[in-house]
Amino acid sequence: MAAILPKTSDGSQSARSQPARERVFTSVEKRTLQGLCLARTRFDHVDWSGAELGRAVFDQVSLVGCDFRGARLTDVTFRCCDLRDAIFDRATVLLGTRFDGSSLLGARGLSRCARALVRRTGGLLLACELA
Repeated sequence: MAAILPKTSDGSQSARSQPARERVFTSVEKRTLQGLCLARTRFDHVDWSGAELGRAVFDQVSLVGCDFRGARLTDVTFRCCDLRDAIFDRATVLLGTRFDGSSLLGARGLSRCARALVRRTGGLLLACELA
């Protein structure tokens, strides 16, 4: 079966387009995710925007291309996670959050302080765009 590719502005199809963010959680559910624990799974291209993720633990979770815009990341642990191309615009990334062995290659929207925190807590940031 052939894949259907999205059309570009000139009408041609492009394989480089990013998939749409998947809405796994409702806006009400996003306010109740404190203490969430996920391990050894994939949540690629999920919309976490505005989520309250305090004390959540992500252990060996693929979060490629996820949208964390406006999310509250307080005391969150990302252990050996793949956060490539994730978006963090206006996310609150506070002390206590850890990125042990996690890759944030191509991540966008991290503030200078958040980038420093990622580096200090063991995350990899090469090719990370400035906020």
